Amino acid sequence: MNFNIPRPDKSKCTTCGASSQSSFRMCSKCRVTPYCSVDCQRADWPSHKKICNALLMNRAFKAPADTPGEKPPKRKKGEIRRTQ
Repeated sequence: MNFNIPRPDKSKCTTCGASSQSSFRMCSKCRVTPYCSVDCQRADWPSHKKICNALLMNRAFKAPADTPGEKPPKRKKGEIRRTQ
């Protein structure tokens, strides 16, 4: 399942277009859309919430190597990590 939604440019704020930030805040739900501040995130929410779930689903169906910043699944207590 792949939705045809363009991924935002991670080098600038989605709302105001600022690119001078060294690190942006990402949407806490989809973790794809960058914002320079909480104010920009709140201002963009009415339009972003329409595509947020679709971006989340796109991210979920991609391989872990394709989604930078994603944490590996937690191990259960006593489980040994095995490598191939």
